[in-house]
Amino acid sequence: MREQVIAEYETAYNKVRAEQLEKYKKYQQTQSQIKTFYNTFETSKLGWINCDYFFKDSSAKPVNLIATLDSTKKYDFIQVILVLDDYNLLIQGNIINTGTVSITGKVAPYTKLPIGAKATLIAFGSKDGLSLYDSEEFIISEATTIALNPESKPMDQIVNAINVLAE
Repeated sequence: MREQVIAEYETAYNKVRAEQLEKYKKYQQTQSQIKTFYNTFETSKLGWINCDYFFKDSSAKPVNLIATLDSTKKYDFIQVILVLDDYNLLIQGNIINTGTVSITGKVAPYTKLPIGAKATLIAFGSKDGLSLYDSEEFIISEATTIALNPESKPMDQIVNAINVLAE
């Protein structure tokens, strides 16, 4: 009886331990993907800006810019970034609920962007160890919703796509 209890305990322990090791490996892989993604931006000609960058710009007007993502996907990590092509600038989006990311907020100075500027919205993420990416070019208007559907892509293709944006 005692041997059976010990064997059952060891089996249960080994199962939990294997599951935890898999979760940790997945976490490490996701962290590596995130690091590669952000390092690509750091070495590009694109720069991050403060939210008040366009506050005094006469071409900037209040904008409601929303990105939508497939809310049925459960991402390990997801990030949406606005690239303002002619300005060589990046603005990070904020997840406001499952499947919706706001680039501009509801309170100034977060709301202003240059109307008519060429822009690209990108989504980068990971799920189950796969790198995900999608992008959409558009012209900034007062109210825009862009649907993004990040799909699995090799990391070198994602890095190349970001580098093209930085040219």
